[in-house]
Amino acid sequence: MNEMDVPEIEGARWFGYEAAHPGVSMAIGAVALAGGTPPSRAEMSLLLASACEAYPQLRDQARLPTSPDGRSPVEPGDHLVELPLPPGSGSRGLHQAIEGVCAEPLPGLSWAVWLLHGHDEDEFALIVRAHQGLLDGVSLANIMLRTLSGRVPVRGRARPKPRRRWSPGLVSALAREAAGLLIPAAVPFVAHDTPTHGRHHRLWAQTSTSRLRSIATAYGASVNDVYLGALAGSLRPWLPAGRPRRRQVQVMVPLNTRDRGTAAAMGDHVRGLLVPLPCHLPTAAERLAGTERETRRITRSRRDPNAGALFDMLPKRWTAAATGLSLRPQRTSLLATYVQGPGRPLEIAGRSIRGLLPLMSLPAGHRLAVGLTEYAGFAYLGVVADRSLPRAEELPERWLAELDAFEAGMPETAG
Repeated sequence: MNEMDVPEIEGARWFGYEAAHPGVSMAIGAVALAGGTPPSRAEMSLLLASACEAYPQLRDQARLPTSPDGRSPVEPGDHLVELPLPPGSGSRGLHQAIEGVCAEPLPGLSWAVWLLHGHDEDEFALIVRAHQGLLDGVSLANIMLRTLSGRVPVRGRARPKPRRRWSPGLVSALAREAAGLLIPAAVPFVAHDTPTHGRHHRLWAQTSTSRLRSIATAYGASVNDVYLGALAGSLRPWLPAGRPRRRQVQVMVPLNTRDRGTAAAMGDHVRGLLVPLPCHLPTAAERLAGTERETRRITRSRRDPNAGALFDMLPKRWTAAATGLSLRPQRTSLLATYVQGPGRPLEIAGRSIRGLLPLMSLPAGHRLAVGLTEYAGFAYLGVVADRSLPRAEELPERWLAELDAFEAGMPETAG
């Protein structure tokens, strides 16, 4: 792929990254679980047309850069795939269908919607998948909010764009960030010389957002700290016995870089930040406190006007290669996303959405990625694991067990 093949949008680096790693799909998305009879194709086509009207980039960038059909027009209904499931196959049949859909690359389009029904008389599901070069998790939540409720996403706080001026501080920041891309610092879950299978499975767990907030309040932390602190404990069984000195579990989390002008914009408006997880600490409370210290330190470091200078100053043609370096398993142990979705229930053509399960991409060579999505009073943990990672099916329950441990150890003053 040459530079002219990549559309000039925020996130074009992901198209280049995917092209450099055949067999890797950088599609993200969500599964909406809804009650009632499934909507008709006509109803769904109207919803998709409404989304394209509100977000013209869904129409203008409808095809992947690698699509053989080039820029030929695509109707909103062309993005819809209806997938009837065996009658009465239940949650097991639905899970198998989700796995099957996610195992396939996007069908030449930058986004697509699958309507799954038949597994349950009173439930259907929508799978929404889109290339990360077209949108990120915040974009997806915004599109769903506006299309399904008519509410316009709340605009974010304006952040002044950094003005890069050559100075000793800028040179030091560039050198530090370049070294950070090149020097191995992450603990692998399985030896790096053990190949990944390229076949994945997906798992989910849920809890209430009020539970996460209560824990956060009791420990003087944020919900994100609770999420990552519980992850630190749940990953312990997969840590290698002979952990190399000075290497840690490095979790890449997305920093939303939107400002007032781009709060509702599509594209990839995130910057990856590495958070070392204190998996080695012996108790859940210590791990949560250690996570909070790390996120507070990173928040302070972002106040440096030279923070993030390397990616800001790289020519666009180099960003895909730099992204590849930053995502190497020797540098980044896993990705961990967190999206605050709509706080009130949404509807699909009059049918209530009961749950929203996150779908994450798995970069080249990675064995695990996790995501947390809040929706209508609940938090849904999603896990995607390469089948080379043993016992991955245990991780969601281990994450919930860490929340139990946080509650058991709450300071008495928390009430």
